[in-house]
Amino acid sequence: MLISGVHPETTERELARAQPDYAAFARCCVDLGRRALNTAGNAVETRRWAVGHGFRSLIVVTSGYHMPRTMMELAREMPNVELIPYAVVTDRLKGEHWWRDLDTARLLAGEYVKYVAALVRVRLAPRLAKAPVGAETVQGPAEPAARS
Repeated sequence: MLISGVHPETTERELARAQPDYAAFARCCVDLGRRALNTAGNAVETRRWAVGHGFRSLIVVTSGYHMPRTMMELAREMPNVELIPYAVVTDRLKGEHWWRDLDTARLLAGEYVKYVAALVRVRLAPRLAKAPVGAETVQGPAEPAARS
C-alpha cells in the first residue's frame, strides 16, 4: 500500500498513534510517499511506485468529493493501469443539507474549481506516454488552493 502526500515531518509513531493497526503491517506492506505536494504530484508519485512494483491495477482510496479529480490525475499518469475507486464518505458530507454548512460548501466549491482547472490542464497538456519515469517533478503543477 502506498500512502501518497505524507507530510515530510510526519513520523511513523504519529501514524501508529492515529491508527493502532498501522504498526502491525507497516513494515511489510506500507510505503509512505513524502514528495508530492498536491494531487497532480500524488499521481506522479503513485505512478513511480506502481511502475516500481509492477502493478497493473490499483485500488484508489480518497474522500468521495476528491475522487473525480484524483481519478483524472491518476489516469493521466497511468493510462494502462486499471484504477478501482474506493470513495470514503466523511461525516460532514453524510447529512442531507451539506450546503447549509458554510465550511462544507466552501470545501466542495473549492474542489470543483480545482477539478475544472485540472480538467482544462489535462485536456490542453496530456501527459506524453513516452516520458520516462522521473523526468518530471513530483509536486506537479500548482493548484489554486492549499495542499489536497
